[in-house]
Amino acid sequence: AEKQQPSKESTKTSDSSTTKQEENPQTGDTNQTGWLLVLALCSGGFLARKWIIKH
Repeated sequence: AEKQQPSKESTKTSDSSTTKQEENPQTGDTNQTGWLLVLALCSGGFLARKWIIKH
């Protein structure tokens, strides 16, 4: 019975993959706090104007 040893190619690829750093892809996450703030201010202004007209 012969023992099977891993080939040199497989050890080389595993060694190089641990030392090589891969770049992370950019995600689609964006900060939309500004748009939410503008929306809140516009809707608040509209509600205030509507309340002032009633009273």
